[in-house]
Amino acid sequence: MKKFSVYILMLPMFYFISVGQDKMEVTQPNPSVNIGAGLGIPYGTIGVNIDVPLDSYFCITGGIGTALIDVAYNLGGRYYLSDPSKHFRFRVSALYGVNAILLVIGSSGNDRTYNGLSLGVGGQWMWGESRSNGIDIDCIIIAVRGYNLDELKKQGYLFNEPSRIKLSIGYRHTL
Repeated sequence: MKKFSVYILMLPMFYFISVGQDKMEVTQPNPSVNIGAGLGIPYGTIGVNIDVPLDSYFCITGGIGTALIDVAYNLGGRYYLSDPSKHFRFRVSALYGVNAILLVIGSSGNDRTYNGLSLGVGGQWMWGESRSNGIDIDCIIIAVRGYNLDELKKQGYLFNEPSRIKLSIGYRHTL
């Protein structure tokens, strides 16, 4: 009789465990296109950027904006290192496009933009239940410059040498 009583008392516990298993579905947000506006290399210095996901972790990205003296662009890919269900996702980026602006001292007509390869590490923080709004921050390293500093100096140009490390920040919205 004692065993039967124990089984009867355990029966509701098995029921709640099985119901809990059914309700524990984890919903991950579907990868969807998101657009952003911001400052930095992915945004074409000051401009807009669009991410088109190919799966939950990888997207192609493109940005266009103004580099104050010319139109600037960047194209590339981003790989997210964290799960899509997370609010904050770390990522690495590889971009090709305008990554340097040389403002020539004493000659406004010779200012130029240069293309090259940029590599970045950063993250995207999307908030809310639907994760449709957020910000992204990246630290970008200029891997390949589109100019040769020594050659420009030989030609007589005077300029302030740009840093190889750039920061980027922007607002994101998922469509």
